[in-house]
Amino acid sequence: MRQIADQEFHEQCRTFALRATCDSCAHFDPEAEVCGEGYPSDEHRHLPVAVGDVMCFCKMFELS
Repeated sequence: MRQIADQEFHEQCRTFALRATCDSCAHFDPEAEVCGEGYPSDEHRHLPVAVGDVMCFCKMFELS
């Protein structure tokens, strides 16, 4: 899922310490740096850093 990051999203990330990247996912293999479910992970490795950036959430994300 793709969505544009807005100011509210950035505030919520700081306030609630939100995690939504592969590195925090139970399906991610950190040694091989790949998704254990076989999905591409490049777009899901980093949260957007600026308002207006496009963020990409993975439908398989499961907090580890």
